[in-house]
Formats: sequence, structure tokens, C-alpha cells
Amino acid sequence: MKRLIYLVVSAIFLLVQLEVFAAPVNLPQGVKGKEGVFLNEKIAGVVDVSGSVLYDNFSRKIKSGGDSGKIDANFYGGQVGLTFSDRFDFYALFGGLSDAELKNSDLGSDVTFEFEDKLMWGLGLSAIIHEWEDSGIQIFGDGNYRQSRNISVDAIVIDGVRYTKDQFTPGSSIEAKWDEWQVALGISKKFDYFIPYVGVKYSDIKTSAKATVSGTSYQSDAAKSKGKVGPFIGVSILPMKGVSIDLGGRFVDETAFSAKATIRF
Repeated sequence: MKRLIYLVVSAIFLLVQLEVFAAPVNLPQGVKGKEGVFLNEKIAGVVDVSGSVLYDNFSRKIKSGGDSGKIDANFYGGQVGLTFSDRFDFYALFGGLSDAELKNSDLGSDVTFEFEDKLMWGLGLSAIIHEWEDSGIQIFGDGNYRQSRNISVDAIVIDGVRYTKDQFTPGSSIEAKWDEWQVALGISKKFDYFIPYVGVKYSDIKTSAKATVSGTSYQSDAAKSKGKVGPFIGVSILPMKGVSIDLGGRFVDETAFSAKATIRF
């Protein structure tokens, strides 16, 4: 138990030191083991069900036309997955986009759009591509997509002056939308109580926002990620059969941290 606590603390310390706060990369359930909480290895493995709670905090640079900006947000939610033959995971993400801000330049002004908290959902597929059972090493892939629609702009900050929704021009469009997708390739190594993994990913985010103040429209039209390729690093901690705690970071193209607790039934 002391060894397990040490590993957990060390993993958290490592990720914090990297300052890694796009969607998290999903480590396939088959990498973590063949047993669930209720099903043993002999009867599990055809189709298994897993459930997770997760948190994702991220920040990344964007570009819109010739201007550069930044977007920051949090995602709180859950994940439900189906594991087929201990090799393929199909999963759904659902939850809320929270504290999202888009900073950009428009009409010669520094503009920050503050979004309302909004429902977000997504889908993903991950798989073990190849494994060496004797050594516990696996090569895996993951792809996922998240989106949110009809997001209201709660406030807009123009050159340091904040305007709330009731100060917008009546009848003007104050909605935003959000799309992000990612594909990743990684390698993992299983030990008794934890699985470190590392890899590279390609990801992009596309968002747009518009608000009108005093008859002047400010917008960030089809803003996309400035960088799209970056590494990821993580560790999956295995405190007991069928239970895992995943901590992961993504950086270079974005600065992101995610935490997830999973039960495989």
C-alpha cells in the first residue's frame, strides 16, 4: 500500500511540474487487464462495459484570419465505454463545457468572449494495435470528437471594458459553437500497479463567436488551432481489480491536464 501511495503522489507531482493542464487520450481498457469488478477473466472479454468520471482543463493558441488568440476551458463529465474482445473500445463522452473564454483581436481591439456553461458530448474509438504479452508493452491508437452547439456569449471584454449580455445590441446574434477532434498513437508498459504511456497526437479545435455592442459587431470567425501536433504523457494507476485512475497531460500544441476514474464492470 505504501508503494501504491508513493506511485500516485509521484505521478501527480510529475504532471504538475510539467504544467500540463482537445480531448484526453483514452488508454484502451484491454491494456489495463482482462478482469472487471464483477466479471472474471473467463467470462469477460467479449463485450464489457466501463464507466468513468473525468475532468479536462486545457488552453491552446488559435488563429482566426491573420490574427492570433487563445482559448481556455474546462470539461467536466462522464464516459461510458464498450470493450470488444479486450482490444477495441467504443466510448461516448458527455458533460459540460465550463469557464470557456476565447481571446482574439478584431477591428483593432483586444476582444475576449466569455461563454456560458454548456452541454458537450462526443464519441471515440481506441484500440490495441500490437502487444508483446511477455514484456507488457502495447502500441495503441485513439481517436475522438467533441462538440457543443448554441453556446451563448455571456459577456465580451473589449480593450479591458466588460459588457454583459444585457448591454449587447438587441436582436444581434450572440451565439457560439465548438468542435474539436483528435487522433493519437502511443506506447504503454504495464507494471503491477501502474501503466505509464507516452505518444504523439494530431488535434484541432474549431470555434466561432459573435456579439454586437453599440452597433459594432465583434467576431471570431472559424478560429482554428495554431498548432496541431504535440506529445502526450500519462499514467494509469491500478489500485484494485477493475478500477483505474488516469492522469494525463498534453502539450506543445496545447497545455492540458486531465484526470479520470474508471470502473470496468
